[in-house]
Amino acid sequence: MLSWLQSYLSGRSQVTMINGVSSSPHVITYGVPQGSVLGPLLFLIYINDLGFIPGLNVKPKLFADDTNLFIHSDNIPDLKTKSQTAINTIYKWLLANKLNLNIDKTFYMIFSPSNSNVSIPNLDLQINNLSINKVSHCKFLGVIIDEKLSWVPHIEDLCLCLRRYVGIFYKLSFKLPPYVLKMLYFALIYPRILYGIEVYANTYLTYLHDLMILNNRLLRILQHLVGLLTLLICIFLLEPCP
Repeated sequence: MLSWLQSYLSGRSQVTMINGVSSSPHVITYGVPQGSVLGPLLFLIYINDLGFIPGLNVKPKLFADDTNLFIHSDNIPDLKTKSQTAINTIYKWLLANKLNLNIDKTFYMIFSPSNSNVSIPNLDLQINNLSINKVSHCKFLGVIIDEKLSWVPHIEDLCLCLRRYVGIFYKLSFKLPPYVLKMLYFALIYPRILYGIEVYANTYLTYLHDLMILNNRLLRILQHLVGLLTLLICIFLLEPCP
């Protein structure tokens, strides 16, 4: 197995082509060919030790190339110390393993008790003397989490998606039969609403109001089309509608 992987990774080269003009081949001394089938698997194997770094005070949560740290403390100074220590440890590991960290996609968020009226200061975290941006919400495995855990940004994102589909489904209702529209609804819209519903729907009903209205509007488009077809059949057969 080791010889097979060594043969796969050895003797590779790459070129850059622009407007039909290619550069001279450049030998790849490390890494995997871009777009290869084994690339993602080998990458996961390569970074698997990230969760077992000696001296790391927190267990990272890994999903493909997305790494998250969840650090807790009962006071801001201790939280800052723990966070900066974990960041420094991981950054040293990245340097040792010849991996680059995208600072533009690196940020932190502070969760505080909902009944706390104290203003939360910035932690001023840094990576290689570059400041890490503090955000109020971020996407984690397809769910937008906000610092207040109100789930409002995620619900607003769902509403934006449904607003696009309302007009599309209305126009399609004049072209497609009801069963096709139903298939489209359960293929495109229903999974988006259902994903993470156990989490984001556990909030105030007022936050969910717009989402419920938009979903009901889509369902009414489907139901109206079914009722319209029934009416046309009744007229065609010269029978009274039920």
